[in-house]
Amino acid sequence: MEFIVNFIFGFFSFCFIVLVVFFVQANSIKKILNNANKEELESLQNIYVDKYEDKEEDEINFNKKWNEDIGKVSVEIPKKSKFFSSINLSSIKNGFKIFFIPLRILAYILFVVGFFILLRNDYLNLVGLFSGVLVANVFVVFVLALKNRAN
Repeated sequence: MEFIVNFIFGFFSFCFIVLVVFFVQANSIKKILNNANKEELESLQNIYVDKYEDKEEDEINFNKKWNEDIGKVSVEIPKKSKFFSSINLSSIKNGFKIFFIPLRILAYILFVVGFFILLRNDYLNLVGLFSGVLVANVFVVFVLALKNRAN
C-alpha cells in the first residue's frame, strides 16, 4: 500500500509541477513580449539571429575547410561562439522575470511538503516515489511527442 500511495503522489506531483511551469512560463513569455520595449525585443531578436547566423557561418567554414583539406588527414573544426558573448542586461532581466515566479515556486514547495508528510508518518517509500516520478516523466514526454507529431 505504501508503494501505491508514494507512486501516486510522485506521479501527480510531477505532472502538477510540469503543468504549472508550462502554463506560468507561457503566460510570462507572452506578458514579456507584450510589455517589452523596442530595445528588449531587438536584443531578443539579435540573440536568435546571431546564433542562427553563427551556425550557418560555422557550417560554411567547415564545408570550405573540408573541401580544401579533403586530401589531408586532420580537419580543423570551427570554433563555437562563446556563451557569455550573447548575454546582455536585457536578456538577464528577461531571464529573471521568467524564472522567479511565485506559482512555480509554490508547486515545488507542495512537493517538498508532501515528501516530508510522507517521511514524518513513516509512509515514505522512495522506490514508489521515484517510480511515480519516472513514469510521469515518460508520460509527459510521450504526450508531448504525440502532440508534436499531430502538428
